[in-house]
Amino acid sequence: MSYCFMSIEKIKTGGALMAKYHHNYRLVEVENADASLKHRNEELVKLPVRNGLQVDPQEVFRERIKSLPYYQSHKIRKNAVHALEVVTTFSKDEFVDIEKWKQKNVEWMKDTFNIAGDGKDNVISMVYHGDEAGNVHCHALVIPVDERGHLNARRFINGSRAMSEHQTTYAKYMQSFGLKRGLKGSQARHKDIKRFYAELNQAISRVPEQLPGESFEKYMERSIDQLKTGYASALRGIKEAETKQLRHVNRKYQDCWEAIEREFKGRHEIKKEVQELTVKKENLQEEIDNLNENLCLIQDTLEEQEEKAKKYDKFVAGLEAFTKEHPEQAAAFREEVAYILDYTQPEVDLSIEEER
Repeated sequence: MSYCFMSIEKIKTGGALMAKYHHNYRLVEVENADASLKHRNEELVKLPVRNGLQVDPQEVFRERIKSLPYYQSHKIRKNAVHALEVVTTFSKDEFVDIEKWKQKNVEWMKDTFNIAGDGKDNVISMVYHGDEAGNVHCHALVIPVDERGHLNARRFINGSRAMSEHQTTYAKYMQSFGLKRGLKGSQARHKDIKRFYAELNQAISRVPEQLPGESFEKYMERSIDQLKTGYASALRGIKEAETKQLRHVNRKYQDCWEAIEREFKGRHEIKKEVQELTVKKENLQEEIDNLNENLCLIQDTLEEQEEKAKKYDKFVAGLEAFTKEHPEQAAAFREEVAYILDYTQPEVDLSIEEER
């Protein structure tokens, strides 16, 4: 089964952009590239040409920014991403029509990144490399201008979800070639793919010499077997890494699920405690209501006794005044109202009635 891959790298400075340009257009020596195969390379999306000279991507970037209305009154942020490099490739387990594959890559690249509000292309350059043995791939340079005309790399690569979606849409464009999407959730990056092809290149570089007396057919058969062994070994390494990553993702998933279960269990226990506290609160409120009712009864009793005490004090004061003016009549009156003079205030029961 063959797989398709894509990766995206941020380019934050003009110097880094020019370094990518020099590499992609083979203006510098590239370790894994075979100079004799340079003719296989192709510029799929061409940089502009003026006066017979190719305009470099840094100048294209400057002109693009000047053309955007927003940057007539705003400066580019210091930490802004100037461009993105998008690399696409596939594992060559099956035959793929390279010319059609190139066209489909250009189609996906433009459909995915040419979304600027002014209608101009964000994909400013795309180069196909066929000069690295066992590793055909494309490099695209993209100026990340969003629908509002702002330089906005986050619009395209904000988080792992966006990258996963790019991998998925790229795979849909490649499915006509029998290519499958890479493993979802994989942490494999372009450097892992490069490592795979580096191992394959090493296997190719170790092609054996023809043995004395060995026929050419036998020599070719032995060489091809060795190449297949090297290719299989390198591919097996990538697949083992993918399997390991899948186990890692599954463990992470299980950990998250267990954490969710613990959270729900904790919420259930908290809910139960809240219900118990609510019942206790209702019982306490009922006791408080009973206390308040009893307190009101006691208050009424105290007020009634206080009123009787005032009347008694007023009666005694009047009797003393009457005694001073009419001692004999007062003495006789005292005998008749002796039960009133012996009056004492009854004690008030302050105990709380449990049931009434």
